[in-house]
Amino acid sequence: MPLTLDLKEATRTHHLQLEAGLRLTDPHLSGEDYLQVLTRFWGLYTPIEQQVVDCPSWQAFMPDYLRRVKTPRLRQDLNALGLSPSRIREIPMSLSVPSLNGLAQVFGAMYVLEGATLGGRIISRQLQERFGYDETYGAAFFTGYGEDTGTMWQRFCERLNALDLTPEERQQTIQTACDTFMAFDEWINHDTLQHATPSPSA
Repeated sequence: MPLTLDLKEATRTHHLQLEAGLRLTDPHLSGEDYLQVLTRFWGLYTPIEQQVVDCPSWQAFMPDYLRRVKTPRLRQDLNALGLSPSRIREIPMSLSVPSLNGLAQVFGAMYVLEGATLGGRIISRQLQERFGYDETYGAAFFTGYGEDTGTMWQRFCERLNALDLTPEERQQTIQTACDTFMAFDEWINHDTLQHATPSPSA
């Protein structure tokens, strides 16, 4: 069975639980609510992507890896909505993100991040209608890869299914995807948050 199908089945419950807690499609979402979600995303994506881009095997296996880094777009939106560079550096970082100690675990985390880009297309349209935000102001993150979003997801899945993994590594990928979903749910949907001192390089 393709690994993508195993991942979809294993993470289904986590995915639904996270979506139920997010308020991005709520018609009562305010601009302040939206900015709060972006700051929470920054505190999650930053420690995950720092691990991903530092993985040499990920760089070798995914030639377009730099294009898949999402934090520059998050920073762009936070700046546009009034957060200064110093304020962004003060945003707490989540301690609940999984440790990514190899290509199998990196792909598990990226399965969640890349999948979220697909859902971002719907959210970006709603942000445009509600606040007038678009790729150039306030919604660069959720715009994702624009018209290339579907192609980028397909390419990611092809590379994921092409991995030559041992049964143990395959399970690591699945477990890391589940752990990443749980980290998102804990950080975004719950009031009691584990956080670290912001990274000086953020």
